[in-house]
Amino acid sequence: MHRAVITGLGPIASNGLGKTMFWDALTSGKTGIRKISSFNAAELPCRIAGEILPEWLTEYNGLYPDELPKSKACKLSVIATMLALEDAGLDPAALAGYRTAVYMGVSTTDMEVVQREYNVYSENGLTQPDSLISAFPHTPAVVVSQALKSYDQVITISTACTSGL
Repeated sequence: MHRAVITGLGPIASNGLGKTMFWDALTSGKTGIRKISSFNAAELPCRIAGEILPEWLTEYNGLYPDELPKSKACKLSVIATMLALEDAGLDPAALAGYRTAVYMGVSTTDMEVVQREYNVYSENGLTQPDSLISAFPHTPAVVVSQALKSYDQVITISTACTSGL
C-alpha cells in the first residue's frame, strides 16, 4: 500500500472558490445551483446548473500567465493548482527548475473549446486544423506544468467522473 498526503486544497466549485469560501458554503448548506448565466439556455429543457461565477476569478487573473492558452478549463486548472500550493504554504516560483510532476484527473475534454470551434467550422469550414489542441483532455495538465515551469512527468487520467478520485 502507498501513502498519499494531501498538503493543500484548491477547490473551485459552483458554491465557492478556494478553501475558505467553499468550506463556508458547505457548512452553511449553500448550493451553487442557479439559473444558467454563461450562455442562453432558453431553448434547453433544464436552465439551471452549477457554474463558476466569472467575478470570482477576477482576483486570480494574475495567477494565470498571459502566454498560456485562454481555455477556461486550463485557466481553472492553473488557478486551482496555485490555490492548493498557497494553502500548502508553497511558493510556485520556488518550484521552478525542480522536478515537479503533474498528475491530473479530468472527466472530459474542454467542451467550451469544442463548441466554439464547431461554430467556427460551421460558419467557415476548417480554417485551423490544430485549433482543437486546447480541447484535448491532457492540455490542462500540460498548462499547469508550464505555469509551474516544471517539465517533469505530466500524466492525465481521463476516466469520466471517477478521474477525480
